[in-house]
Amino acid sequence: MVPGEGMRMAILRSVLLFTVCLALSGAGWAQDIDTCLLPHVIVNVVGQQGKTIWGLPPESFQVRAGNQPTVVRSVQPGAGHRVVLLVDVSGSINKKTWEIARAAAGNILVAAPSTFRVALVLFSDRIIDTIGFDRPATDIVERLTRLENGKGGTAILDSVAYSIELLQPSGLGDAIYVISDGGENASKTHRTDVEKKLLAGRIRLFTFILRPKTQFATPEEAARLNLLEELTQVSGGAAVDEDSTASFDARQRLSVALQHGYDRIAHFYDLQLSIPERLAKKERLRLEIVDQDGKKRKDLSVSYPQYLLPCPP
Repeated sequence: MVPGEGMRMAILRSVLLFTVCLALSGAGWAQDIDTCLLPHVIVNVVGQQGKTIWGLPPESFQVRAGNQPTVVRSVQPGAGHRVVLLVDVSGSINKKTWEIARAAAGNILVAAPSTFRVALVLFSDRIIDTIGFDRPATDIVERLTRLENGKGGTAILDSVAYSIELLQPSGLGDAIYVISDGGENASKTHRTDVEKKLLAGRIRLFTFILRPKTQFATPEEAARLNLLEELTQVSGGAAVDEDSTASFDARQRLSVALQHGYDRIAHFYDLQLSIPERLAKKERLRLEIVDQDGKKRKDLSVSYPQYLLPCPP
């Protein structure tokens, strides 16, 4: 070997290795950019009878992110499988609503699609008990039969944040199903932090609201219930209002309403959007279903995450 050739070969190998690493790094950076500019959004579209409407093409979805019109690149059917069943066992749940809560919690195990994987979280002003995704459904059924009268405050935000952690790493279609009267009064977690985590993980919040039959004593009590409803809407989920089913055929109507909720958890549209540039801040998402003439369809209702989060720096 010519003197100095070994040194030149070593330098050449180092340069080549650096070039390959740089190329791979650049490819990963470009992929991150593409992911950021091509977000996925979960959308439920239902008809006037509450049933999911299928077969809509990309041109039926009209979407804007802030002031930017976005392109719907693709529309695919999606399927959700993991659900955290979050049950309020606080002192604000009275005897009558307690039985309704127990029945609603058990219903998801027998009436929801068999593909569901369910974890159970019981909460009051703290987490009382958890049965994870690795446990059989029979363990959840057995735990629900042992529920006792509730006590303590109601920490909904803390409990939703805890449930989000159970779903990490989150997958498309993951959901949290809350059964509560909505009387938040004990959380240390801020609402904005919970909202951000739900949106970042594309986790939808579904709620079975045990609405009080009496008027609220103070505006603050009404606001605490509104908080749960607003988080449900922001995340792209849906709510069942127990009081709204109180009629002659209440049991049948409630069963149908619950089944529609399970259907929304299990089946949805997965929209891949194309946004023209990186978002510097959280932007409001506006989505409408339009007909072939571009006019909003009033016969359909739609639920979807209300915001797109900014791209990571």
